Amino acid sequence: MHLIMLGLQQDEAPAALEAVTLPEERVPEALRQLKDAPGLKEAVLLSTCHRFELYGVVEELEAGLALKERLGRGYPWLLREGEDAVRHLFRVTAGLESEVLGETEILGQVRRAYLIAQDQRAVGKVLHALFHQALRAAKEAHSRTDLGKGTWSWGSLAAEELERALGPLEGKTIAIWGSGQLAGQGAHHLQDKGAHLLIAGRTWEKARTLAEEVGGKGIPWEERVSSLREADALLTATSAPGPILTREDLQAIPGPLFILDLAMPPDVAREAEDLKHIQLRRTTHLEPILRERRRQREEGARAADVLLETRLQEFWEWVRSLAALPLIRSLREKAEVIREKEVAWALGKLGNLSPREVAIVEQMSRRLVNKLLNDPTVRLKEMAGDGHEERYLKMLESLFDLPAEEEAR
Repeated sequence: MHLIMLGLQQDEAPAALEAVTLPEERVPEALRQLKDAPGLKEAVLLSTCHRFELYGVVEELEAGLALKERLGRGYPWLLREGEDAVRHLFRVTAGLESEVLGETEILGQVRRAYLIAQDQRAVGKVLHALFHQALRAAKEAHSRTDLGKGTWSWGSLAAEELERALGPLEGKTIAIWGSGQLAGQGAHHLQDKGAHLLIAGRTWEKARTLAEEVGGKGIPWEERVSSLREADALLTATSAPGPILTREDLQAIPGPLFILDLAMPPDVAREAEDLKHIQLRRTTHLEPILRERRRQREEGARAADVLLETRLQEFWEWVRSLAALPLIRSLREKAEVIREKEVAWALGKLGNLSPREVAIVEQMSRRLVNKLLNDPTVRLKEMAGDGHEERYLKMLESLFDLPAEEEAR
């Protein structure tokens, strides 16, 4: 058994990430298509604006390498395996791998990715335990260190950037395209600043619900461009596969208009960047702020790293102990066969016994087997977690003449 992560990140392969990123509603279908991948036993797919990662359990490492072909031929996939894959997930979930160091949106995204995989029956014992441990460890890192000091997020950064561009937002009209987590957070922060919001989303029900939550106005998707005539600014953060606002669209808007495009891939066509009446900002324009916020949280991040490493080792010891379980089962099955034979022999020698006396003999034999095997079982699980499991398991096979169970290992 091998635990792996195959992934792409925005800072390492932005073009490839744009090509493979999936909106949340398409993740279930992607998981269903992966179910017949040879050697893939469990899978969770994490697809966000900034990363695309498949966490999986495979029988052989070669099966993990073959998954690259399914996910996208020719892309620069990064493969992590074993403890390295676990460490990466823990750091991602805690926000240590985010541009916004310590941000908490990713924790919710990881939780939803796990729940979607669970709904698709793509999660087994290993990934179930891994994602529960990652989520617990991330929450602990935020509560016990300064990693979460000074609550902020992409949504709050968006509101700050709009305020820098427009001045006080009280009474300003802001159009928001998108109804996902980032757009939702931005909407709530803008509501707090007194802005009037026009919200358009590709799914009308989601956009209408978000508009109701923030006291804004829902705009039908087909009317989104024309509604910009009423707006002072646009915050766009959809999961569309390509640009949804063209140069021609913007030429028809009298302006001036400030646009903050936080979508990945971008919602605003690159050809529109030189229009005089448009002031366009993308995620790259927020990098100076990100660097300063990162500096403020670095000390908390170091403390969080230590805590996460402790939780990682606890999880990895459990993973290693799994190698001993099939052999322990074989040992107990063999002991049970011997017990049944010896009880039958004893009952035959003792003659006519009452049902109560037969039950006592049966109970005594079971208690004897359980007590004899308890300490070896506990010790074997402990030893299987110290990195030398192969040697111990082979020794147990030889000592008790047990069948090797290669599949379980």
